[in-house]
Amino acid sequence: MSHVNYLDLLTRLQNGVVEVEFEKVDGSLRTMHCTLQHSYLPEEYRNKPTTMLTEQAPLTMNVWDVDASGWRSFRLAQVKSVK
Repeated sequence: MSHVNYLDLLTRLQNGVVEVEFEKVDGSLRTMHCTLQHSYLPEEYRNKPTTMLTEQAPLTMNVWDVDASGWRSFRLAQVKSVK
């Protein structure tokens, strides 16, 4: 995927779990199941708008990794696919 639409991805993340494949800084590929849907977020983040969680947007997307149960981020320019 050569170009990721930030607003489209944000909407998808707010509505469910999304599989994102991206190139990490070290050049390796990573597939992450992530979300910004409030029901998955820790209690302290549930009442905050998810757009507040992406302070460096649209360059970097901060998301909740559902497999690791923690915050992770990736650069939009490095995204290879979104499912």
